[in-house]
Amino acid sequence: MTALRGHSLQRPWGRLRVWSGGSGPVVVAVHGLGGSGRYFDGLAALARDRFTVVAPDLGGFGHSDKPAVDYGRRFHLDNLDAVVDEAAPGGRVVVVGHSLGGVLAALWTARRPERVAALALVATPFPATGRGMPAASRRTHAADRRPGRRLVYGALQAAWPVITLPVRSRTFPRAVIADYLRHTLPSYWGTAGAVLWDPSTEAELAGLAAWPGSPALILTSPEDRSVAAADADRWAALLPRAGRQGAAGGHQLLLRTRFAALLAWLDRLAL
Repeated sequence: MTALRGHSLQRPWGRLRVWSGGSGPVVVAVHGLGGSGRYFDGLAALARDRFTVVAPDLGGFGHSDKPAVDYGRRFHLDNLDAVVDEAAPGGRVVVVGHSLGGVLAALWTARRPERVAALALVATPFPATGRGMPAASRRTHAADRRPGRRLVYGALQAAWPVITLPVRSRTFPRAVIADYLRHTLPSYWGTAGAVLWDPSTEAELAGLAAWPGSPALILTSPEDRSVAAADADRWAALLPRAGRQGAAGGHQLLLRTRFAALLAWLDRLAL
């Protein structure tokens, strides 16, 4: 994991870790729930001579600080404003989001349409407007709010670097495994609730109508067990000019295919 180099971007609430590497047009890549910016190291390694990949750790995740704040959409979108302003002052960027990061990428595009040259949503769930938090998540959330559960979680976090030292995976690079538990329970559930299950999220996404909507990509996998197949149809309704593509690999199709479909799309962009 050497293509991305990290630095701290000072924010009013603390330090936001931003990973970047490569040269050329800026691609801002947003990781999913529980992840970190280093998820996109492979993309940066493969595209280093063609694109500058900028991948922040969302506030409360990865190597960013974990303040006691409201982890709502505004918090994360304000931080993306700062990332883009630093990486491409006054310019436009390509925005890529994986999983929950795709929802944030779409929300940021709706917020700053003039700054987005292209948008890719990869294995991205559509916010569960009107349905609320799934029953299984409600049970887990309730358990995670118990003081004893938080103590256990804290102990697991502390031990995670040692526990995972011998772990090797054909799918997940070492740094992705190491970063997996680098969040707090409030940052995890606060972000999930605000982005995936808040009924007002869809109203904000309606702002995508102000963006030309092309070039855009909706990349899914028929093997994805985390995102419903119908969610791609809902994204397509908001982005009618987007290209739709399927790939093998399930929810982690980017890692399992070494970013192949995404790279091919990026290379076709006229930037």
